[in-house]
Amino acid sequence: MKDLHQDLDYLRTLRNRIAHHEPIFRRHLEADAASIDRLVGYICPTTAVWMRDHSRVPEVLRMRVDPNAAMTF
Repeated sequence: MKDLHQDLDYLRTLRNRIAHHEPIFRRHLEADAASIDRLVGYICPTTAVWMRDHSRVPEVLRMRVDPNAAMTF
């Protein structure tokens, strides 16, 4: 039950940041995605499998630029 509450609170925080147009690029987005995956799995394992098979989140996260990296021209 503690893990469920923690995942829900984590997701609530992410949702609020997005809804209020706050930056999320410094968040651990892989952890956010894993939390969402777990929560969907609690609700409907079949949907969680479908979501994993169709999600572009892992692809997008692999493409992102490191905000701490030095810019080179």
